[in-house]
Amino acid sequence: MAFEFDIPRTGFEIRPAEAQDAQAFRMLLPAIPDAAVRLVAVDRQHHLVVGAAAVLQALRPKPPVGPGIAVHVIPPCRSAGIGGALVEELASIARDHGAAALYAASKVEQPSEELLAWQRLGFTPADQTSVPARMRS
Repeated sequence: MAFEFDIPRTGFEIRPAEAQDAQAFRMLLPAIPDAAVRLVAVDRQHHLVVGAAAVLQALRPKPPVGPGIAVHVIPPCRSAGIGGALVEELASIARDHGAAALYAASKVEQPSEELLAWQRLGFTPADQTSVPARMRS
């Protein structure tokens, strides 16, 4: 069954992942451990999970200290603000736990589409460390 999404018109909701989201979450972010804080983005028209995000418990030891995060939005719903909204919520959670920065949970190859996606969300490669504006109080 194919769905048409019109996120700019119908909107989406960010919420903690619930038991009924487990399969969709695993499909979008299969490598994320159960201990991570998990969020989902749900479209308001079909009530389907269209994005997932997680903040890991492990922290990068080098300053600025912060956790790894993972974000995935399904292709038909990209460029609608979902990834940014998920990252904003992850940043708030991490900041509340004393983090000064966020990092990709897995290595990002350079150059790559994945790197461009992270850059669109305000991130820079860790070897060029900077603190994204969303992590500043």
